[in-house]
Amino acid sequence: MCGDEFVCALEGRATDAELVDYAKEFLAELTHLVEEYQNFEGISASIGIAYTEAIDDVDILLKKSDVAMYEAKNSGKAAYRIAK
Repeated sequence: MCGDEFVCALEGRATDAELVDYAKEFLAELTHLVEEYQNFEGISASIGIAYTEAIDDVDILLKKSDVAMYEAKNSGKAAYRIAK
């Protein structure tokens, strides 16, 4: 089993609902690609979402998103969680 992590930073304001829509869209696109290219069987994504009004400490923001990602992983495949 192999895992890769990456960060996607969005600029501007978004509601929780908009962030959830973005996560759902990303998961749907990934599922489509896995189905289209069958040799990628078993690939899924877990998404951790964190945000702030002002990025004072990027490390804290990354840690929050990492915790949310692991919460998503623990809940099952192709999931997302928003950091609290």
